[in-house]
Amino acid sequence: MRIRDERGMALPLVLGVTVLVFLLVTAVLSQSMQARHSHVTDWRIIRAQYAAESGIALMQAQACEEESFSAITTQENGMAVTTQSQRESGEIVITSVAEGQGVKQTVRVRLDMETCQVVRWER
Repeated sequence: MRIRDERGMALPLVLGVTVLVFLLVTAVLSQSMQARHSHVTDWRIIRAQYAAESGIALMQAQACEEESFSAITTQENGMAVTTQSQRESGEIVITSVAEGQGVKQTVRVRLDMETCQVVRWER
């Protein structure tokens, strides 16, 4: 049986393990940052959705009280909300667009002109 000289093997072994650990840590940090970015974006989309629905509610109240109404621009949840309405075929169609923080959400609702009740939501 021959005895091999294994002197000098520690350095390549330690370097290999160090590179593997570095790659694993980098992959974990990258995934963590992507998950956080995705979570923040989802939260902004939800906030924009609520802001647009708030614009719908405001316009619904005005449309039912007044015969003539125009566009409304408001600030909700740090978003600029533009809400417009129009009358078409016995219904009031209200469109609300919330924009800000890199997201944009549009919500449309159809109201019965007689009762001002929601007939249909459209997203």
